[in-house]
Amino acid sequence: MILSILCSLAISLINDSLIKTIRRFTDYEKHQTITKINVSVAVKLTFARFLNCSVILLTTNTNTKGWFNGASLAYDASMLVLIMAVTQPSIYALNIGGILKKRKFNQLREKAEAGEEIAMT
Repeated sequence: MILSILCSLAISLINDSLIKTIRRFTDYEKHQTITKINVSVAVKLTFARFLNCSVILLTTNTNTKGWFNGASLAYDASMLVLIMAVTQPSIYALNIGGILKKRKFNQLREKAEAGEEIAMT
């Protein structure tokens, strides 16, 4: 049961990093419109997330006869759906990246108001 939860958390973290990675790869493509960019990202994310979820779940549940018994493939898939349904909206709602950017902006503004030289990094 603990292995199921850990696998689900690992899949969720990998899916979060996939968003940033696929967006960077799509930036190198020469799309004419923003719609084509978004479609390209959506197709790649759908394929990558499907592979990520299915490969990890199938490799941790090799006993095909017991996929629907106790803490097996069916349980792992259910836990994955629950964890992803909670973590993704929670991270989005907390807006941690936006808070960190705002904090850094305020620090730079305070330095500028104090007359300190700001190094661009």
